[in-house]
Amino acid sequence: YNITVGIYDLTLTRGGGLDDGESRYYGVNVSGPESEVTVGRVWIHDFNTHQGSILNRDGELWVYDTVLSDNRSTDTVFSSGHNGGVWAQSAEVTLDTVTLVGNYSENAGGGVAAVGTADLKIYNGTIVGNDVGQSGGGGVYCSPDATCAIHNSIVAGNTIVEGTPSAQFADIYDQRVTQFDLEGSPA
Repeated sequence: YNITVGIYDLTLTRGGGLDDGESRYYGVNVSGPESEVTVGRVWIHDFNTHQGSILNRDGELWVYDTVLSDNRSTDTVFSSGHNGGVWAQSAEVTLDTVTLVGNYSENAGGGVAAVGTADLKIYNGTIVGNDVGQSGGGGVYCSPDATCAIHNSIVAGNTIVEGTPSAQFADIYDQRVTQFDLEGSPA
């Protein structure tokens, strides 16, 4: 793949749709072990996707000064509906001064989800008012094999809306968050 891309100063809105059972539309899709993508000063709003309005599989992604709002993953075709905001799967993701607000996922991480061997770093983030249908991590979901570090960030007011909600996992669901420097979360 070996692709390097920069996306700057844009508004991406009202994308997505799973109309044919095959298509999976994203605001930004990074796939491939040598892919490097930088997203800066972008507003990604009102997407309906399979796995996040920003999807990163196996690549390297740096997002800064960006807002992801009111995105949702309500996929019934693939029976997964993972993550409304940022989905990192066995990838390296850095979010710096990023706001995730009002995003929704059927499963795992309304705001951001790190799965597989993902390495997620969040600096100066605001992750508020995101919801997950079940599982956990209305704000941040970190799977057992992923590494998540969150610094100087606010993670609060996120919810689990179905099943047996637990306030303990509403904001952050993780089994391996390596570092915390949070405000507003009962972590």
